[in-house]
Amino acid sequence: MEAMDQLLASCHNRALNLYLESFLLTIEDLLQSDNPDLKILASQSFNRFANIEEDVPQYHRRYKFFVESFSQICHSSHNNPDVRTRLRLAGLKGIQGVIRKTCSEELADSIWIEDRMNLIMPSLLFNMQDVRPLGDRRTPDFDSESQQNDPSTIAESCLCEIFKRTPFNCEEILLKPLLAHLDNHSLWTPSDFAMYIFERIMCTVPVHLTYRVIAILMGHLEASRKKPAQIRIEINNVLTRAISIATGDGAGGPSVLMIVDGLLKQLQNFTSAKFKSVPEEDIAFKDGIITTLASFSKACPDFQKTDILTFIVERIPVEKENDKGLQRVLLEAVAKVAEHYKTVQLHSIFKNDLVAEKLTYGLLSPDIATRLLAHQVLHSLLDRHGNVDRVKKVSLILEDPSLNFASPGRSDIMFFRKYGKELLETCYSSMTLELNMKCIEFVYTTFALMILEISCEETAVDFVHCIISFQDLAISTTDMDAKMQSMIHSITICLLSLLSLSLKIEKLKTYTREVAAIRNRLCPELLPLAASTLKSVPENIPTECLLSRQEIAGIFKLIGWESAHMQLADAAPPVRNFGKDPIGAAAADLGGVILDIESPSASPQTVKRSPSTDISFKTFKNILSESIESRRDAKRERWNEMAAFYRTATFAEMMERQESVRQKRTPGVPIFEFEQKHRLEPFEPSLSPEQLGSYAIKFPELLMS
Repeated sequence: MEAMDQLLASCHNRALNLYLESFLLTIEDLLQSDNPDLKILASQSFNRFANIEEDVPQYHRRYKFFVESFSQICHSSHNNPDVRTRLRLAGLKGIQGVIRKTCSEELADSIWIEDRMNLIMPSLLFNMQDVRPLGDRRTPDFDSESQQNDPSTIAESCLCEIFKRTPFNCEEILLKPLLAHLDNHSLWTPSDFAMYIFERIMCTVPVHLTYRVIAILMGHLEASRKKPAQIRIEINNVLTRAISIATGDGAGGPSVLMIVDGLLKQLQNFTSAKFKSVPEEDIAFKDGIITTLASFSKACPDFQKTDILTFIVERIPVEKENDKGLQRVLLEAVAKVAEHYKTVQLHSIFKNDLVAEKLTYGLLSPDIATRLLAHQVLHSLLDRHGNVDRVKKVSLILEDPSLNFASPGRSDIMFFRKYGKELLETCYSSMTLELNMKCIEFVYTTFALMILEISCEETAVDFVHCIISFQDLAISTTDMDAKMQSMIHSITICLLSLLSLSLKIEKLKTYTREVAAIRNRLCPELLPLAASTLKSVPENIPTECLLSRQEIAGIFKLIGWESAHMQLADAAPPVRNFGKDPIGAAAADLGGVILDIESPSASPQTVKRSPSTDISFKTFKNILSESIESRRDAKRERWNEMAAFYRTATFAEMMERQESVRQKRTPGVPIFEFEQKHRLEPFEPSLSPEQLGSYAIKFPELLMS
């Protein structure tokens, strides 16, 4: 064999092809022997052959036998430890030679097929199981002499080389036997070994293929849904690490929503499982999935965080009663993702109306836990200036220099007009549902953050309306718990104090202090400190202890806010429930519509016309209350009358009808230029009827009948 190796090294390229077949047959014979030294010699000779570059590819050459033989040697269980180590090294180096030889010749026999990888991958993993401790994350020096005699190092080097050379769309062929080996040998628990393997894979595979590895790993997690929860938890831990490496390299790209969708499917599987009582391990698995989702979104840029938030919120069910568990879990995921999102523009929170609708349904859910999660989401999204920790507890803030007050821009005011009123009214509606102290605190925090972020002259009236509505609710609801009533009264004075600080209106600050002082003297139960320990509320609350709409309207008038004064002086508008009756909300909204009919500045050549019918709130109300059947019948009747007229009327009657319609036009409105230019003149024949043909005779009565 030594002579054949020397002959191989001395052959020229022209004569090499004639000699290689005999050389490979000899290696096959050596691999079939029982002598360990001959097998080791065969591996060394094959590596020398693999390092030779051939000019002409050999289409007929197959390496299946060598893959099978070297894989078998990798699993050697020889009694002598030194011989066993040498045999395993020989098998690993033989596999390494096969990989290099086949990858360097594109037209040669391919190893990127399932049969080959089912032999290669288990052989590599079998020798890597005695891997270094988990804390040692340094890449081994594969070229050092000490590492060349370590089977685990050679196996790791071979694994990295395989994934580095992986062609596109062959990732599943490599990972399928790898995952099967981890399953069959129970290597997921603990996940140290699996974690290390996938760290090496993610650091080696080309960046543009990392999302494929993550997709396959998520598919394996999906396929393992019937396995014990501990195994699924460890697989998810490995997935979390793989995702963090991929996003750290900026490899999320277009696969972001694909990864999020895969994680959401796991949450859906968790909620669809039928548990009499959910095991702690399954709860830990659910929490692990949500943590993975949060860590993944944290590594994404802000615009992708917005897409992730929108994507998750749109998946929240709102109609089916049996989907309450999924609704709660998805809101929990949104809350975790929102913690890592920093809002810059408020209008970016809701990319579409569907997102606002889903969160509104969450705020109005009968389930208290779901409502708290929806409020928690809004706390993270609304807080742009780091105030949420200062307003988490209900407290009367008369002065606080640590609060950061925002100056709302035009986009913030537009956001409030579109979504802010709905959020305020939804907060009010949620106070009419089943309550506890936590619910009231979360409503207070949401309301306070909106005041700190969007309060200005244009929005102050709506805030005051809602604050007074809270007070009216506490007074009018007789069956409410005493603590709840007292807490609602206390948040009204606290919110008004925050509003006065945000608007910087000294008279409103003074009024708030006066009411607080009166409450402290006459009725301390209406302040936050006493509300938490209260057992009963006085039946007759003194009027001076309550907030007065007229007093606040007068303050607005004194500072020159005439519009706010006029709106606030009127009775409070009915509070709408957008989550329950959107049609009724739309109908109620029509009362404030301002119509601008045919502005002369927009059409300078025309005269402003008044509408033919009186357009008012009653008109729109009649339209909304009118049934579809009656509208359809009236339209059909008008159509029948018009059709009957044109079937039976004479031409002269038709002309009279047209002329009457023309006369109804408002004087001063010019006829269109096109009509003036192309008006048809009456036919006046220059020839006598005898000279005209039959084609010139007009029969209007006959033709139109």
